[in-house]
Amino acid sequence: MCAIHQKNLMLTMINRLRSTSQPKRARLRSVTGALLSFALPLALPGLAAAVQELPNHIFSRNGASSTTVLVDKRTRSAYLVDLEKDTPKLRRSFDDLLFGENDGEKIHEGDKRTPEGVYRITNYIPKDKLAPIYGAGAFPINYPNTLDRIEGRNGSGIWLHGRDDNDPKKQVTRGCVAFNNNQIGELKALLHKDTPVIITRETQFIPATEYHQQREELFTLFDSFIEAWENGEIDQLSELIHPEFHSPGGIDREAWLARKSQLNRLYPKKVIETDDVYAFKEDGKQVVFDFTQSYCADNLSARGKKKLFFKRDNGKLKLITESYESLPGKSYTNEKVDHFIADWLSAWRNADIDRYLSHYGSKFRDGSGKNLAQWRDYKRTIFTDRPDQQIQIDDLSIKELHNNRYQIRFKQDYRSADYADQGIKTLILEGCPGDFQIVAERWRKLR
Repeated sequence: MCAIHQKNLMLTMINRLRSTSQPKRARLRSVTGALLSFALPLALPGLAAAVQELPNHIFSRNGASSTTVLVDKRTRSAYLVDLEKDTPKLRRSFDDLLFGENDGEKIHEGDKRTPEGVYRITNYIPKDKLAPIYGAGAFPINYPNTLDRIEGRNGSGIWLHGRDDNDPKKQVTRGCVAFNNNQIGELKALLHKDTPVIITRETQFIPATEYHQQREELFTLFDSFIEAWENGEIDQLSELIHPEFHSPGGIDREAWLARKSQLNRLYPKKVIETDDVYAFKEDGKQVVFDFTQSYCADNLSARGKKKLFFKRDNGKLKLITESYESLPGKSYTNEKVDHFIADWLSAWRNADIDRYLSHYGSKFRDGSGKNLAQWRDYKRTIFTDRPDQQIQIDDLSIKELHNNRYQIRFKQDYRSADYADQGIKTLILEGCPGDFQIVAERWRKLR
């Protein structure tokens, strides 16, 4: 960002600070955080001693770098917030946006209100496919989301879009968020399908120490939920479910808990892994955890995108609804298989007998019928007699069988000082991705 642009942006935010009717102390708290997040090289009288503040709306754990649009209805502004290494950084702010003609949260079709909540961009519509009212382009969002629908809010066609240059006096929309057309041109290069959009009545910036405390509390809540579910602790899980819980399919709180209890009896051992975990706060009342979930139990394995919608009940955040979208599991499973085989092969090449044997399960049988104990004795002898083993593999293929079983086949070239052979090796793996064990091994010599 050039110094002139930084200075203009800072002056814009100062003017907004002076013009708003918000109490002076609160105005300083809100805007100072946004200013300092840019790490501007310019000194501001009265702000020199301020502590850097961060947006109290966007959190992540081991998440990929991403951008979120944070929209403030009260100040008619928006921010682009980048998450990098789980730390939010303010990229850009936008002022003088247009909102729905009527104040308040959107409830139904035609009420001319802008919704409040956590959404995702669904696509981009270019100018040549739009009526002039929408300006240079539009980003539809997924209003109504799962929470909106179970709470009875409806409507459609909520977009982030541009403005009609032939109607400069227009100051309201029918519920959308309108940027100027130059801003839409900027956003087109930065936003994409699934970019998060948080629309809130009022944004909040907080000191970094408070931000990290909030983050810790949110992910402690998230972990408590996942662990109670994974461990089948239904009583503990029930304490985290909102009295008004409803699933998208209409299942209420008691039916949902009864179903979890039944599944726990059917699948007492399960592994639930979470990746790319984000927590989005619309305000103090609502938090959405958005993550990738891998679920594995006996005879069952699934991977998908999950959202957990938490809402306050007597001051405590509790799950009020959820959504799930299945993802293809093949690439994820293949990645885990590749990692397993690479570690197995590394242990073999490095003559690390204990690590090598740790890849084999108690039910193991080789092609000649050796069980695990016999295989252990056999391999210990081989590792002792041939300390210089060299193994190369090629043409690895992975085939999913059933019940969390996988067939791994590859061409193997084996060499040591006194022995060499080449052939096709087949391994049968069992278990959840990331927790495999070899239960069978077969060898067919080629020469």
